[in-house]
Amino acid sequence: MTDREIDEIVAARAGVGVQRITQEDGPRIAAEGRRAVKRANPVFLVELKDDAVVETVDGTLNGEAGGFIAHDPISGHVWPVKRSYVEQHYDFKQPGDPPSTVTSDTARELYKDVNAIRRALKDIGRDLDQMRRDPMLRQATLFDQDVGANITIAFRDLESASMRLGKALQAIDGGVSVYDKETTVGA
Repeated sequence: MTDREIDEIVAARAGVGVQRITQEDGPRIAAEGRRAVKRANPVFLVELKDDAVVETVDGTLNGEAGGFIAHDPISGHVWPVKRSYVEQHYDFKQPGDPPSTVTSDTARELYKDVNAIRRALKDIGRDLDQMRRDPMLRQATLFDQDVGANITIAFRDLESASMRLGKALQAIDGGVSVYDKETTVGA
């Protein structure tokens, strides 16, 4: 008698619907289940030169020299990660690099081009933001009030263009959201 058969007999006698799932159930789950893709959540990794004690939200953990400290910018959490896990599960990316899910050469080039335009918009947006906050501009006696209003509108339009380009990047990557503070105007 298998462990599963024993569990089913015990569950039936107890009137409880306990189910035992094993590795052999994988193909059945794949056939019956809904496909899901883990959301991409970029983290930042810093290599540990020495052993470290890391205060995490779950308590104190030890980080080993040669391993990494991970930081999730969304949750703010930090935690130690073993080098072997990082090598198996993470890809190091430069800002603007397409994610590994973008596989065709054409899509990768388009991703890089769109991201470069987004970065240029960010630079222009930074300059416009400084201009619209300039105290000289705020003095109505020196400038017509329309100047400040139009500079603010131009800044808002750049934010909108940056967001639209982010949506284009999202579409290239199969629907994965792209919020990159390095290339997003107003971030």
